[in-house]
Amino acid sequence: MIKLALAFFLAAASALSAQGKTPDFYDLDTVREIRLYFKQSNYWTLLKNNYSSKTNIEADMKVDGVTYSRVGVRFRGNTSYRRLPPGSEKAGFNIETDAFIADQEIYGYHSLNLNNGMHDPTFCREVIMYQICRRYMCAPKANFVIASLGQTKKGATGNEGKILDAMFAVDGGSGKYPKFKGNVATVYSHPLSMGGASNGHYDKNAETYMNIGEAMGKAMVELID
Repeated sequence: MIKLALAFFLAAASALSAQGKTPDFYDLDTVREIRLYFKQSNYWTLLKNNYSSKTNIEADMKVDGVTYSRVGVRFRGNTSYRRLPPGSEKAGFNIETDAFIADQEIYGYHSLNLNNGMHDPTFCREVIMYQICRRYMCAPKANFVIASLGQTKKGATGNEGKILDAMFAVDGGSGKYPKFKGNVATVYSHPLSMGGASNGHYDKNAETYMNIGEAMGKAMVELID
């Protein structure tokens, strides 16, 4: 089973909503993690091939500890997809919970849009805009969602795997050494990379450096706090 991840997304609902469901999926005080599990080893190729036809492929989705079986997943967006840098995996997603199982929903919603925050390094623009618009007119709900792309390199063998394991071992939050709690933070950079490798300067992709720098800055702030 293949587990999909991408770094960080904005979730905006263009969805049908059932009334009276709690908790609110779009609660601004909650950051939810969405995990997608694909049985197809070539899921990324299938998603790319199905982009124009908007054809869903099956995946299992896990949110808040609950697994939603056989949801429909496809790439979404126009400019935000077509103008991605070559080799980039920072695509937006549409998820339909009832694509293959009738009436399946998550917190009252049947469809979710995961936007990729293209040209918005803050990942705040759409959420703030929609919150302002909703004061005066009908507008989609939006909040922040973390999605993780787990096909790398955690669990890798060889020297690279040993180095990565050592880095996580000294992480103050999840590592095995209590003395590092509150003064060491490990940032897993692979999901933040737009391609390439360190020995090739990550193909000189500025977005990679921005993503990793932002993550390290946030980790530093958390240590200070």
